[in-house]
Amino acid sequence: CALPILELQPHEEGASYELGVAYLNEKRTGDAKSEFAQMLAQNSNDADAHFGMGLALAAEGNDPAAIEEYSTAARLDPDEGVNYEMGISYAKLKKYDDAITVLLKDRQQNGDDQYIESALADAYQAKGMKAEAQDAQRKAEQLQKSATIN
Repeated sequence: CALPILELQPHEEGASYELGVAYLNEKRTGDAKSEFAQMLAQNSNDADAHFGMGLALAAEGNDPAAIEEYSTAARLDPDEGVNYEMGISYAKLKKYDDAITVLLKDRQQNGDDQYIESALADAYQAKGMKAEAQDAQRKAEQLQKSATIN
């Protein structure tokens, strides 16, 4: 098994989530969905399980269902940090206003992040908001440079 926590403590809280994420990283979406579904069967109010299921659904290209899972995770745990992923799914569906809204919320909650800024730049550009897109892209590049230096 690739994850030591699963070898040592297979019933450790969080181990199932980590296994599901590992499956996603290996492009084993079906296995990931199965792992997250088992978590939800044990506790339908598990924000991590809903977030993980959202990631799996997005990996399959089912962004509407992914957004539902992300929304549930955010409702159950406002600190879950789903806004970036939700913004990406909204952008894929060409719902740029919704994408911008949740990405800005993510920025407000988590501070400066090059990935948030880059996603904002893409959403602004798609919506025709050129000045905002340029500002966000510039900020993303600055954040990337400062991350490279550190």
